[in-house]
Amino acid sequence: MKDKIMNVLMLITVGAALILSLNGAPSAQDRPALSQVFISSSDVPLPTPRPIDSFRAQREEGRQQSIQALTRIQENPEMAAALRSLAGEQLLQLLRCRETECALEAALIAKGYENALCIVDKERLTVFAAAPLQPEDMALIAHLAQEIAGILPENIRISPC
Repeated sequence: MKDKIMNVLMLITVGAALILSLNGAPSAQDRPALSQVFISSSDVPLPTPRPIDSFRAQREEGRQQSIQALTRIQENPEMAAALRSLAGEQLLQLLRCRETECALEAALIAKGYENALCIVDKERLTVFAAAPLQPEDMALIAHLAQEIAGILPENIRISPC
């Protein structure tokens, strides 16, 4: 069963790569000519995003691509029913993880942990906190994670960034 699941996941990944490659890279017509790009020494460099914000943006972009690919597989009548069903299950799992992460991060913000990042992967949770944590902070975060996500304490990892 595990081998079948791995094979199906590999097919989903390959399918997603094929779908994304069909969009193609921008053509030479779409790119501005070098003479149109102006860079002056007076340009102020943009601030570097915090690692947590950068990760969130990358995670969301990757998830959007996964959601689109899984949705296409699920809705494609030419795909095998088992593959469409598995794509639906994966999509549901992805959406549940996203929902749990958002709920946990909102609860942590409400408790004063402004820059906490939650990563849910099935029955495991990792929480990254930007500020140093005291034991009582870790206990509160673990309690919230347990209460909101229903994840067992041994599957919760709390780490400072």
